[in-house]
Amino acid sequence: MDKKTYRNIVKYLNGLVDGTVYGGHVFVCGGAVRDEIMDNPIKDIDMCVTLPNGGIDFANFLYDKSVLKYEPVVYPTYGTAMFILTEFPDIEIEVVQTRKEQYKDINSRNPEVVFGTLEEDCKRRDLTINSMYYDISNEKYLDLTGLGISDIENHVIRTTNDPDVIFSDDPLRIMRCIRFSCRYGWNIEDTTMNGMKKNAERLSIITKERVQDEFNKMLLSKNPIQALEKLMEINVMKFIIPELEEA
Repeated sequence: MDKKTYRNIVKYLNGLVDGTVYGGHVFVCGGAVRDEIMDNPIKDIDMCVTLPNGGIDFANFLYDKSVLKYEPVVYPTYGTAMFILTEFPDIEIEVVQTRKEQYKDINSRNPEVVFGTLEEDCKRRDLTINSMYYDISNEKYLDLTGLGISDIENHVIRTTNDPDVIFSDDPLRIMRCIRFSCRYGWNIEDTTMNGMKKNAERLSIITKERVQDEFNKMLLSKNPIQALEKLMEINVMKFIIPELEEA
């Protein structure tokens, strides 16, 4: 969607939450914030609410106000809801409570998810450029890592916190890191790159389908050759095309 539509949606939601329990608790997060700052088209609108069960409750709040096209689709296990505003019938919006994660099974990338603070929600995200928020009530950006905006300005790909934690918890983030680097033609920060190399073998716990999906997105990026070079540099091609390892 164009930025004008996106901003109209945010302004409209701000008007709906003003003076309610949700005032000051609803944030746009992730890719939409990144893309607006970068002056790119907005692909999806993801939102979070800093209240327990806030995502589902907020969607139901909007439904009760008769501003939704349909009853929201809810996913109680993940505390997530998807809704479409009658005023903007072509845009799906996903909303969730702010979360923190615990990875108790080292052989799984599926964490135990519970309610958390905005700061904890930020730390569970992968890259600094994907971990910023827009406070719709106070109309301001929140860059809780202190690096998101500067990394965009300096064209740097960097994890939100310790790369060993980020990549060990969810090894698929290694490939996402390369994909974003190739998508924008940006450099991967040294500590992040070392963490990718150190945890490369963890990709063995990721299904072939998920790995292939990330690889396909890399091939469709502006820099597929750079993607292949990075994948070989950290020695993970064996998880993508095992035949190369056997040759």
